[in-house]
Amino acid sequence: MNWRAISLVTAVMALPTAADATSNVSAKYDGTYAGVMSPVAALSLGTCAIVTVETLTIAGGFLREAKTGGVVALSGFVTEEGFVAGKARFGGASAVTFEGRIEGTSLSGGIIEDAIRCAWTVNLTRR
Repeated sequence: MNWRAISLVTAVMALPTAADATSNVSAKYDGTYAGVMSPVAALSLGTCAIVTVETLTIAGGFLREAKTGGVVALSGFVTEEGFVAGKARFGGASAVTFEGRIEGTSLSGGIIEDAIRCAWTVNLTRR
């Protein structure tokens, strides 16, 4: 399998589908989250760094602000069931899909950036 095929298979298997996220945007998970984005070696062909997410603010069900030292900008929303759907932008690159799930106080998800050939798992905890 090539890079794109592996990326697509992994993304489809690991992340929620539109059918899973059937409710509206919800403020149920509002708060400040922090943690790391860890490279997934099996899906990354470039030199991919660990990204520290100092804070990610969710307000009114929307991802409002992410402090990552300027590495990545995150935007999106959270549903009543805790599904996160949004975009990640690395520097001047095009936005890519960011999807995940919040369970309890943990936000976990994934990002695949084909332009720089890196993939990350996102693991954040509500403070």
